[in-house]
Order: sequence, then C-alpha cells, then structure tokens
Amino acid sequence: TVEQKIARVSLALKNIDRFLYSLFISVNRVPIMDARICPTLGVSIDTLYYNCNFVRELPLPQLVFIMEHEMYHLAMRHNSRRGSKHGVIWNLASDFYINKVLCEEYSIRPGSGVSMIEKDPLGVGIQFGEGGLYNELINTRVDTAESIYEELMEEYNNQKNNQQSVAGSELGESGQSSPGSMGSNEVGEGSESDGGSSSTD
Repeated sequence: TVEQKIARVSLALKNIDRFLYSLFISVNRVPIMDARICPTLGVSIDTLYYNCNFVRELPLPQLVFIMEHEMYHLAMRHNSRRGSKHGVIWNLASDFYINKVLCEEYSIRPGSGVSMIEKDPLGVGIQFGEGGLYNELINTRVDTAESIYEELMEEYNNQKNNQQSVAGSELGESGQSSPGSMGSNEVGEGSESDGGSSSTD
C-alpha cells in the first residue's frame, strides 16, 4: 500500500540520513488523490503532500531520492529564500541545485541504475527520479539556487523578448498577431518542476 511504502522510505531515511529523517517525521503528511492539485510530491513550510497514485507506482529507490529531495527543500529554507522571485523559475533553480547535490552525494546520475547505500541495512537503495531536472555543469561548491535562478531568469527574459519581437513583426494591418506567435514556449505560472517532484514550498 501507499502507507507501507511511505513507512519503508521513512525507515530507510532513518538509516541513511538522520537529519533528513528528523525533518520527515516533523512535517505533516497529506495524501492527495487529485493529480491536478499535486501530481507527484511537494512541500510547504510544514507539510509534505504526496499523490497516492504516483507513490503507488514509483519504485522504492526513486521514492527515496524524491523524499530526500523534498526534505532538502525544507532544510535549505527555499520557501523563505524565494522572496519576490518568480515562483516557477525559483522552483526550477532549487530543484536543479538539490538534484546535483544528491547525485554527488550518492555518486548517481540520471539514467543510472539503483545504487545501494552502505548505511541502509534494508537494502532499498537510491535512484535518480525519472524525469528529474539535472545539469552536469552546476558546481555545488560555487553555485547556489540564487545564482542558478539568475541564469534561468536571464534565459526566460531573453526568450520572452524574442517572442515579443517575433509577435511584433507578425502584426499585420489588421493589428492582430498570428496564432501561436506569443507565449508558446514560456514557463507557465502554476506549473511545477521537479526532481521528480512538485515542490510547492
């Protein structure tokens, strides 16, 4: 069951990382059935939300990765650090950073198999979450979620300006732009990313 999988991951966390485990047992845990509300997993300041169908289908090693990912959001106070930043892009930046940290910590990469962890007597292991964000060029000793955010915002604004320029050039005498000339590639408000997760912090 979903509850059994969450309990198994909890025990794995207890052995693997006591700090993240302490965060996990301190937050409220809210199961969600509606994928429109929470398609995967996400956190607020004091609550973990998880989509039951997603958790049910997810292999345990990937669930360990994603659960650690979500606890890192809390540990790194990403909600507090967001301030007035663009919410979706800030979430992307923090996801990129966390995923690189986890990959370095466990010597794993996207597409690699399950990696066993010596401190985990249960033998659950850990695996990069399918579809998670990853950038090999991120240097976790130098980069921060903020520096990654600035790079993503620059790219976002350039894309937005380019689309506006194209839209302006496509305005005819009728004063109407051609269908699909604006916003087709923009990051949408309300979309969430992930480390395989949908962090709402």
